[in-house]
Amino acid sequence: MRKDSNVPPKPKINHIDKLTTQLAAEVGLLVVLPALPAARVDLRYAVERQRLAVQKCAEALKEIETELNNWFIENLPKEQSSGLAGQQARIQLKTKIMPQVEDWNKLYKHIQKTGEFELLQRRLGDGAIKERWEAKKDVPGVGHFNAITVSCTKL
Repeated sequence: MRKDSNVPPKPKINHIDKLTTQLAAEVGLLVVLPALPAARVDLRYAVERQRLAVQKCAEALKEIETELNNWFIENLPKEQSSGLAGQQARIQLKTKIMPQVEDWNKLYKHIQKTGEFELLQRRLGDGAIKERWEAKKDVPGVGHFNAITVSCTKL
């Protein structure tokens, strides 16, 4: 960060330019990247507020979509392979086989015996790790790094 927040940074073409062009084209939202760092703070805040508002709308739309899907699953005859068509779209029920663990202990034993760790997704349970660290318990094979985040609050 420069000492004088009113001195614009050196201009450079970056990913933000591509994203602002995409936003303008896809949803008609015009975002202009200001030259002054202090103005970018305000833009950062406005972008976050807009994103949260859009995210809230997207969540509501997803809930409506889920309710409609549930209605179709409950009300369309399963044997009706042709589905149902409106004026703009067509709905068809499809069945796919999904894995479901019935006995975790058996699965864990199988993985230990065969080494088939690819049967599981590789990620840590952040909450469980943090709980152990707070209790001063070491978790073998787990380290940490300092992630830098940006906090943006209204004045």
